[in-house]
Amino acid sequence: MNNATDVSTITAKADREFPIFKELESHLKESGKLKNVKIGWHCHLTAITAVAAKCLTASGADLYLSECTPATTEGSAVEQMRLDGATIHLGPDSPKRVLEHDPSIISDTGLVLTEAYLATSKRKSSSTYGASEITGSGISRLRNLKTIGLPVINLNDGVIKSKIENFHGVGDGLVEALALVSKRSFVKETATVVGYGQVGAGAAHYLRRTGVNVKIAETDPVRALLAHYDGYALGSLEDGLISGSLLVTATGKKFLISEELWQNARNDLTVVNLGHWQEEPNLAALEKVSKHQENLSKAISTYTLAKTGNKVHAYTGGAPANVALLTGSIEPTLLHLATEILTMDYLVEAGQNLAPGEQPLPYKLEKEVSRLALRALKR
Repeated sequence: MNNATDVSTITAKADREFPIFKELESHLKESGKLKNVKIGWHCHLTAITAVAAKCLTASGADLYLSECTPATTEGSAVEQMRLDGATIHLGPDSPKRVLEHDPSIISDTGLVLTEAYLATSKRKSSSTYGASEITGSGISRLRNLKTIGLPVINLNDGVIKSKIENFHGVGDGLVEALALVSKRSFVKETATVVGYGQVGAGAAHYLRRTGVNVKIAETDPVRALLAHYDGYALGSLEDGLISGSLLVTATGKKFLISEELWQNARNDLTVVNLGHWQEEPNLAALEKVSKHQENLSKAISTYTLAKTGNKVHAYTGGAPANVALLTGSIEPTLLHLATEILTMDYLVEAGQNLAPGEQPLPYKLEKEVSRLALRALKR
C-alpha cells in the first residue's frame, strides 16, 4: 500500500488550482438525487479519488469502495475517505463485499463490480439502477458478455475521458514519472509505445514533445494507419524489446509479453505500463526467466535475465505508472471523476428507464462538467 502522497496537499492543490469539486458539490446538493443513495465504486484508492469521495459523502450519498489493486492504494487516502464517511473494502474479495451492501449505482473500473453483480442471479432483481465503466478494457469485456441485465454507461468513449484524461492526463503523467523515477533522459533515444488507443496516442505525443524518438506497435490496422498519419514510425512489440531504450504498454490486455519474448530483451530496457491491468506487461513471466531481481525502490525493480545477463527495469510492479505514482496534472483526472459522479447522479433519475446493455455517455453530462470546469478555471 502506497502511503507517499499527502491527501491534504492534493486537496489544497485541487481547491487552489482547479476547484471543480466545490462547484460539483454545490450542484449535487441542489439536485439532492444522491442523498441516501448507495453507491458501489471499484476504483484506484488514491488521494485524487479522496477528493471525489468527499464530494459524494458531503452530498449525502452512502459510498462503498473496493480497490483495483494494492499497488495503487494509498493508505492516507483510505484513512481520509473513511473519516469522510465512506466505507472502504480492501483485498481480492473487496468487490464482493461492496456488493453485499446492495448498491443502487455501480461505478466501475475494469468491469469487475459489474461482472460480479451480473454473475449473481439474486442481484439481477435488486434495486440497482445501472452502472458505468471508465476503461477501454472494461468496455471490451462488456461487449463480450452474452447477456447484460442492467444499463452500463460507457464513460471511456466520452470526449472528456478519451480526449482529455486518457490522452493528456496519462501522457503528461508518463513524462513526469520517467523524470521522477529513472532520473535519466530518454531524449533522442527510441521508445516503442504498444497500443495506439487514446492512452497510447497521448503517451506517444508527450514523449515526442520531450525529444524522444517514438515508434508505435499496433496490431489493429486502422489504428496503425492513424499512427502513420500522425507522423510515427511503425514497429512491433518484438522490435521494441530488442532495439529500444523504453517500452510503454498501453493495450489494456493482460499477459502481453511472453517468457520467450522477455528472454530477448535488450540490456538496460525500461518498461512502463499505462494500461489498466497490472498483469499487462506480464512481469511474472519476466521473473521466471530472470536469475536475479532487485527492488531499487517502490517504483522500480531491475531484473537480470538468466539467458543473456541483460537488465530490464520495470516500473511500479506493472501497475499503471501514472496512477501508482500520481504523476501529471491533476486536472484531467478530476475532470473524469467529475464526469463519473454526474453519471451516478444521472443513473438515479434515468437508470430504470434505460435499456439493459451498453449505453453512450449523454453529451449533456459532458457539457455540464465542462461548464463547471470552465467556472473553476476562472476562479
